[in-house]
Amino acid sequence: MSNQLQAEPVALADHAVVQSFVSETVLMDVSAGKYFSLDEVGGAMLAALVETGEIHEAARRLSAGGWGELDEVTTQLRELCGELDEIGLLAVGPE
Repeated sequence: MSNQLQAEPVALADHAVVQSFVSETVLMDVSAGKYFSLDEVGGAMLAALVETGEIHEAARRLSAGGWGELDEVTTQLRELCGELDEIGLLAVGPE
């Protein structure tokens, strides 16, 4: 991947709360009372996204940590971001 990739910022929605447990991570939409559950892998991906605030940096960190090839991890992160954005728990792109 090129160092000149355009940033893909991400942020939790203001009304989203994250709670991690041993084998899952739960995101709750406190305004609607709905929740979304992630397995351990999804929870690690979300944690990297929240920590970095950017898809490519999260992918680099996860890939360097042995989670897979950079391109594959980036694709998986984009898919997760798309799902969470669609249900309003994660904002993807410029504010």
